[in-house]
Amino acid sequence: MDLSPALTPVAAPQPGDETRPFLKTRRGAYVLLVVVPTLLALAYLGLVASPQYQSNAEYVIRGMQPQPRAPSALAELIGGTQAGSSAGAEAGTVRDFLQSPDAIAALKRRGIDVVKLYHRPDVDFFSRLRFARPRAETLLDYYRDHVIVDYDKEEGVTRLGVRAFAPGDAQAVARALIELGEGQVNANNQRALAAGIAVAQADLAGAEAELVRIQGTLTGFRDVTGDIDPQRSGEGGRAQVQQVEGELARQQAELAAMRQVLAPSSPQVITQQGRVATLQSAAGALRAGLTGGGDSAARRLASFEELKLRQDFAAKRYETARAALEAAKSRVAQQRLFFVAVVTPNLPEKPVRPTPLRTSLAVLIGLTVAFAIGWLILAGVREHQAD
Repeated sequence: MDLSPALTPVAAPQPGDETRPFLKTRRGAYVLLVVVPTLLALAYLGLVASPQYQSNAEYVIRGMQPQPRAPSALAELIGGTQAGSSAGAEAGTVRDFLQSPDAIAALKRRGIDVVKLYHRPDVDFFSRLRFARPRAETLLDYYRDHVIVDYDKEEGVTRLGVRAFAPGDAQAVARALIELGEGQVNANNQRALAAGIAVAQADLAGAEAELVRIQGTLTGFRDVTGDIDPQRSGEGGRAQVQQVEGELARQQAELAAMRQVLAPSSPQVITQQGRVATLQSAAGALRAGLTGGGDSAARRLASFEELKLRQDFAAKRYETARAALEAAKSRVAQQRLFFVAVVTPNLPEKPVRPTPLRTSLAVLIGLTVAFAIGWLILAGVREHQAD
């Protein structure tokens, strides 16, 4: 009897046996890392995610006269044209305002509470604003994610998009933001007007005050001197002096003629001498009134002419300041900017988010590409270890 152990033949390994575990692992990993997340995303977007509606609007900011558009960014950079410089700067300012905490506060003053609008219990957890009292930074980030303000430099048009969980809410917020933007432009116009004419108004006020002061001085001068027009009074005084001096010369000539034929003690000579003396005294008094003393006509006339000269200068300064003020107003008016709503906010009928199929397809493609890259890297590492 053969007691030797029986040798059981061993089957040769088949070519596909070594690869089956590897393929099974790869398929499982693909299902776990790609298919399952895609199905979860599809289920969330299609069954759980709340619909979001977007209201769109467009507006432009322009001046009194349209300006030529810059032919290129380089030409605009080197200053070859000033296309929309002020309007573009204003559009950027309004855009920044509409996406700032000031806009959120302004909306609340208008009765639109952004926190209550987006922190709603009927909205899914991942879409809504999660805190009833969020931090300012958290609220601003959420607000900017749902309020998009895009300024197109080439077209000069600003496009506004507001997303909300109800069509009426989106339209209401968009309308309020359009009104806030227009109010911001008008407020900036008023500030520019005030700044542009402030200096001219100050010059005009100073010139007017100076003119009024000099006019008051002239009135006081006339009250004190009792002379309405010292210039005319001086001319009248000079005429009177000339008249008296002419009469004095005639009487002196008669006196000289009498002395030639009559004795010095003659009554006629004595009488004529009295007349000459009287005329000489009157002429001296008149001349003294014109030129001598502190209250003379000459001094009054000099003071009067000085005041009149200062009044003329003040009047010319006033007219110049008034013309400068009108020119400043005209210049600022030409630089005035206008907010024009090209497209008014619409009432959306179809939600823009979520898009289950499109988003799920993007998730599938992205995860597949990432999985393929990761698997290739892992296979390379295994092959390197096997060597």
